[in-house]
Amino acid sequence: MEPMRQNLEELRQTLDAAPMNAARWFAVSLTVVISALDGYDVLALTLAAPAIAAEWQIDKSYLGVALASGLGGMAAGSLLLAPLADQVGRRAIVFMALILMALGTIGSGFSTTLPMLIGSRIVTGLGIGACMAVINTLAAEYANGRWRSLAVAAMAVGYPVGSILAGLVAAILLPRFGWPAIFFCGSAVAVALIPVIARFLPESIMYLAGAQGTKREAKLNDLLARFDLPPVELIEVPARKRGYSRIFSPDQRAGTLRMGALAFLIALPIYFGLTWTPQIVVDSGLSHETAGIFSIVSGACGIAGGIIVGWLSSRWGPNRVVPFVMIGLGLGLIAFGLAPSDVLTMSAVISIIGLCLFGSAAGLYAVLAGHFSDEARAAGCGFAIGMGRIASIIAPLVAGWMFASGLGKAEISCVWGMSALLAGGLLAAPLIVSRDRQKKPSVIRGLSSH
Repeated sequence: MEPMRQNLEELRQTLDAAPMNAARWFAVSLTVVISALDGYDVLALTLAAPAIAAEWQIDKSYLGVALASGLGGMAAGSLLLAPLADQVGRRAIVFMALILMALGTIGSGFSTTLPMLIGSRIVTGLGIGACMAVINTLAAEYANGRWRSLAVAAMAVGYPVGSILAGLVAAILLPRFGWPAIFFCGSAVAVALIPVIARFLPESIMYLAGAQGTKREAKLNDLLARFDLPPVELIEVPARKRGYSRIFSPDQRAGTLRMGALAFLIALPIYFGLTWTPQIVVDSGLSHETAGIFSIVSGACGIAGGIIVGWLSSRWGPNRVVPFVMIGLGLGLIAFGLAPSDVLTMSAVISIIGLCLFGSAAGLYAVLAGHFSDEARAAGCGFAIGMGRIASIIAPLVAGWMFASGLGKAEISCVWGMSALLAGGLLAAPLIVSRDRQKKPSVIRGLSSH
């Protein structure tokens, strides 16, 4: 077949209009698997934390530092490593991130002191932070226009799948083999995934189209053939800014900062829920096993939430759907703080929180993927997610300080619930302003006709 002459914008339109074939869905499914590993690794320390605290006699404030150390690594990975994917390619950064995650989880399992655990969690966090921003970019770039929001949400749904697996592993292995088994199981999966990803994960078409090099067009057309798309002969266009120089250019800066603020505000309640809910359940008089079961329930509801948000976003757009989910998370956390500590009530409230928590995360990724352009999507997602990771450091530290200060779960849960309400309002604000502007001309026309 004779190659079609296209520029980058025309190629993007072709990708958006073409149907999703099996190869494109398979590529999206690989991002789901990687996301599940990320979810497992983040929840691993949360589920192991009560046993570690009891074995090492760690106060809650020190436990907060241990939990925050991995989140600090995630922030650095998102802000420093993920933007490199716009320069060297998406696959290379994913491969590097998996190696870091494998090394970090192995080190966590062998830790015998708090400094060793903190160092291992930082290494794990570097890998997770880089990985989540880049697989979000990949899922968006593998999908066509119709299914992009659903593909990104499906990637994000892998996270609660990983949390379910972490809860199952903790419930089964923790009583028999102790907390290190949780980390060793995660490291084994990471090591097994490395050759699979190296062999089967394709590069982004839009990255290849915008990259430099003599072989880029041949690699691009090979990948287009896998996706049942015709070959192209790219029309050379002036090089565009990439990475941070693009997202902080004058015409992009305000939107970039707004995305960063949105990610920061919603990450506060998300990571409060992820890191402290099991400990709060145990402190309420329930067992470690019950806390693990609640994590499974929350993750299962999170899968439903992510799928629902992805499907609704494909129909109406993530900016119209996600604000309601974030507001639901805020109300759920407030209810969690006020609810009695019996199993039935807490399981019902945690189910609602899980649905809205992971639904908010999936929705955020869809919003970010749609906001940034191809040549700077990894940097844009990395920056915004990095802001969320900074918030994720603050949440467990401040929550630990609040518990140490004698505050109860009601006051603490209400504080983080308010942050989710603010995030929903920030995302909804431009839609409200736009709607008001559309109404004003019609009102003026109605007055002028009298």
